Amino acid sequence: MTMFGGKNPEVLVVGAGPVGLFAALSLARLGVRVEIVDRQWRTRAHSYALALHGQSLQMLGELGLAESIVERAYRVNSVGLYDASDRRAEMRISELGGPFPFVAVMPPDQLERVLERALEQCGVKVRWNHEVARLVTRTNRGVSATIHRLQKQSTGYAIAHTEWVVADTAQLEVVAEVHNPPQRSLPEQVLSLLAEGVVLTRAKLRDALAVKNERLGEALESLERAGRLRRTQGGWQRLD
Repeated sequence: MTMFGGKNPEVLVVGAGPVGLFAALSLARLGVRVEIVDRQWRTRAHSYALALHGQSLQMLGELGLAESIVERAYRVNSVGLYDASDRRAEMRISELGGPFPFVAVMPPDQLERVLERALEQCGVKVRWNHEVARLVTRTNRGVSATIHRLQKQSTGYAIAHTEWVVADTAQLEVVAEVHNPPQRSLPEQVLSLLAEGVVLTRAKLRDALAVKNERLGEALESLERAGRLRRTQGGWQRLD
């Protein structure tokens, strides 16, 4: 059976972070049939500072999103350089000119929500819990990818079914086959959630995986002993 509502996308974007969402939205606004997948269950749960410079804001402005983003951001007009407590120099961003003479600082999840809502208005929804397992370039058939759709269960995340994406002459044909492959181990699921520098507390991991605290503790300790995780003030972080 076909995926994506029976319509073959021309572009498959992998990763629904700010860059992936922006790319998908730009393509959709140009009339390109695009789909976007991400192995996470939603926008990023962790928070860190995201700084948008004038050129980035201009690009977002071309999509009609700059005003909405600036309203949510903290404006930085100058940056001071210090040596201990002594202020040595100052960079005045406000003197650079242009339509956005400042740096807009905001949590990345807020930017992602703005981009995701704009993408939905174009009729494109992010397919969360979808993981690209393999990508193969074929000489005569273009590119094919194996995509796992993860399904949250009482024991964690399991592969609900696998889709094969085949790109032929600038089109992606997606075929899905439902089956019941073996479930990934709990340590593997933990590592998947902590990919790409994500830092999550034990409580957030427990809620995301829907497992008992004792089982999660055993998995975290085994991964820590193996040198694959470490504890930080903000939570657990993957090392490989």
